Amino acid sequence: MDATHCANCGMEVPAGTEFCPNCGADMDNRGTHAPAGGTVDGTRIASGGGIPAAPAVPVPTAAPSRSATVPPSPTHQHKTPRKMIVTIIAAVAALAAIGAGIAVVHAKKNASALADARERCTSAVERLEAQRTAAETDVRSAEQLETLSASEVADEDTLDDLHDALDRYRKISGDKSALSCPTDAGEEELERVAQQAQSDIDASKQDLDAIATVAESVRVSQQAQRKADAKADEQQEREQAQEQARNQERTDSASDSKSVDRAGSSANEDGGEDIEGDWLSYPKDGMRTYVNARFDFTAQIPEDFALVTPGPANGDGRAFTDDATGMRITASASLGNTTAQQMLDMEKREHHVSYSLVKDDVMIATWEENGTVTYERMIIGPKAVSTIRFTYPKENQAVCGPIVERTAPTLTAPYTNGGV
Repeated sequence: MDATHCANCGMEVPAGTEFCPNCGADMDNRGTHAPAGGTVDGTRIASGGGIPAAPAVPVPTAAPSRSATVPPSPTHQHKTPRKMIVTIIAAVAALAAIGAGIAVVHAKKNASALADARERCTSAVERLEAQRTAAETDVRSAEQLETLSASEVADEDTLDDLHDALDRYRKISGDKSALSCPTDAGEEELERVAQQAQSDIDASKQDLDAIATVAESVRVSQQAQRKADAKADEQQEREQAQEQARNQERTDSASDSKSVDRAGSSANEDGGEDIEGDWLSYPKDGMRTYVNARFDFTAQIPEDFALVTPGPANGDGRAFTDDATGMRITASASLGNTTAQQMLDMEKREHHVSYSLVKDDVMIATWEENGTVTYERMIIGPKAVSTIRFTYPKENQAVCGPIVERTAPTLTAPYTNGGV
């Protein structure tokens, strides 16, 4: 049987063995072969005699092992098998390729996420700007309404609501410092800007809706006030025209009528009667004319109103009542040097006036107390003030309102023809 020796430790091993069973060295055909009758290093080795065989190389006694092939001791030097080296190199190359692939995929993924974040940021900012641009016309219109004064609207609380709504919108639309998408911004920054822009869009929409609603309320309130002012002006003009017509009528009739001795007769040729010094005409067109002798003012009284007797001793006026409506009409006058505004201020101190009007020498005031409505009209003269006052139950407003509207404008100023 052929044998060989390990070139590393000299141990004889069977031919064809790849690794030395003693030291683990790679035999790789580098061991010394010693066939029977052959030669070693050029020396003939005889079998059975002749030249003695070369002395055997001492072999260290190997420690017992669990297998025929014992791993090399850490203290022994040995070569790494070529196949193992190739395998390791291939594995390292594969790992490097995998790592490079993972890095490329990760880089692409990051780039895609950044692009998506930038798109969301840009879209949100553009939508916010578009919203603000579309709202500019409505906001400017609301800001014009904001400049109205309290006297130009029927309900001034609507102006306060509009001012608050515009302030909230201005606070959001005025802060644009963070609403941009910088080219060097990272994904986190872009996401933050996009979220802020979307939040502003939602908040702005709520405020714009509030502005639109309140602005409409202000417009309605403004229209209501304009109608009220126009109606008041028309009423004032109508009253002035009626008063001028009555004054002209009295002037024309004074030159043609006879003087009436109110103190000594109970009737006169013009169709009336003396009432304790004053004069009350007979009904004509459903009305009777009351003439006050002391202050020389007149007023028309509905014919179905009864005279309240006795009258005041000082002769300053008379009262008339109607049981069907519960209304009382008082026509009177008093001495005094005042103004229409001063008379209104006095009434406001004493009553909760709900409607009032002061124009030239005329004052009108209305209020309600304990279910009773009071309407008062005064004409301020140089030395005295004439007054006609209506009181009636609130529930009879539908019936009493037209009586007030017809009768109140018939009052004339005191001392129209001199007086007593």
